[in-house]
Amino acid sequence: MAMVRKAADLFASLPEGLILQLFEGAAPGKATSGSALFSEGEDGNGLYVIDRGLLKIVVRSPAGEERIVAIIGPGGIVGELAIIDGLPRSASAIVMQDCEFRFVDRTAFATFTALNPHFYRELVKILSIRLREADKELAASTFLSGRGRLARAFIELAEHFGQAADGSVVLEHKISNADLAAMTGLACESVGHVLTEWRERQLVTQTEQFHHIHDLVALKREITL
Repeated sequence: MAMVRKAADLFASLPEGLILQLFEGAAPGKATSGSALFSEGEDGNGLYVIDRGLLKIVVRSPAGEERIVAIIGPGGIVGELAIIDGLPRSASAIVMQDCEFRFVDRTAFATFTALNPHFYRELVKILSIRLREADKELAASTFLSGRGRLARAFIELAEHFGQAADGSVVLEHKISNADLAAMTGLACESVGHVLTEWRERQLVTQTEQFHHIHDLVALKREITL
C-alpha cells in the first residue's frame, strides 16, 4: 500500500520558520511527465520541494517489478533521506504530472544544519512518526485483501487530491491501472476486474482521464470485506 502524501512529508512537522530558511534561495526547476527527478542508486545530491504537479516514489525488485511507495503532490518534499544519511537514493522519483519544484543541494543543506543544530532534535521526533506510519502500512499490506488495499488507495487519493463535484469526489490527476497496481501490489488484471465491478455498482467510474468516486462510505466498507 502506498502512502499518499501531499504536504505530510518528513519535514512538514518542523517549525515553519525552519522550512522557510531551508528553501530560501533554492534553485527553481521544472520536470515533464514521465521524467525522473532522481533514480534509485544515484548519489543523493539534494532535496526538492514540489510546488506544482504530482510525483510517484518507486522502488523496483531484482526482477524489475515496480512498487509505488508514495505519491507526492504540492507541498511535499522528496529526496531528503539520502541527504540525511549520505547513502545512495533508495527509490526513484518519477513525474506523473508536469511539475515545478525548488532544489536545495547537499552543500546548502549542510550549511543550514550547521547554523540550526536544533534541527536534528526536531528531526528525531519526525523520524519516529515516519516509523510508526511505516508499521501501519506494513500491517495494511499484510492483512488487507487485494480489494481492501485498492479501496484504501482510492480513499487516500480522495482525501489528498480529490475535488467534490455533483455529489462525487473527482481525482483530478490521471492514475493509471498500472499505477494502482503498483500502489497495491495487485496485478493490472486484478485492478481492472475490481474496477469493472465497482463501475457496474456505480461505486467508482472513470472518464477518459479521471476517476469519480460516487460513494465513499460504500468504498470504505470494501476495506473490511
